[in-house]
Amino acid sequence: MVVLRSDFIKCVVLGDDSVGKTSLLVNYATNRFPTTHVPSVFDNYAGTLEMSGKKYHLQLLDTLEEDKEQDNSTHILPGADIVVVCYSVVQPTSFSNVESKWIPTVRRCLGEVPIILVGTQTDLRLDCSVQTSLHQNGLKCISSIEGFHMARKIGASRFFESSPELEKRMKRVLNKAIGTVLHPRDGLSEALSCAIL
Repeated sequence: MVVLRSDFIKCVVLGDDSVGKTSLLVNYATNRFPTTHVPSVFDNYAGTLEMSGKKYHLQLLDTLEEDKEQDNSTHILPGADIVVVCYSVVQPTSFSNVESKWIPTVRRCLGEVPIILVGTQTDLRLDCSVQTSLHQNGLKCISSIEGFHMARKIGASRFFESSPELEKRMKRVLNKAIGTVLHPRDGLSEALSCAIL
């Protein structure tokens, strides 16, 4: 179980550009999923989260696209209580970067910290043009099972998938994921759950 320093929770969201990190955060903050591409100008969200009858101040931080040359993630990670690592199920490189880039960065900066793995853009798995484009390049969409196995491999506490179709449930799901990381009922052997939304 994570021992919080106070009633403040710092959650950093990482992942490759254009995987839907900012859309996830905009949806969380506004209860609306953006219908067009959102550049990473949403870098900070502060709100309140209630768990077990106690209110926590929640800060969600996004990495900005203009900072990618400087690897801004190493500047915002210190002090994080939870890290959300995102990949797009239709961008195989973003999936491999979870293990090769993002998790090593998290471990180097924070050591052991709860990680929530999120597969985004699941609605595009059924898009014929996306499937054709991937197939022409010898690639395929990342399955839910592959995401679940990656979550186990990297030691994630939780794994779930998201899409714009589920905008009304996203805040509840992310709150529940954060809550179960901070207040798990079972040991780590049972802690990894998979929510396919």
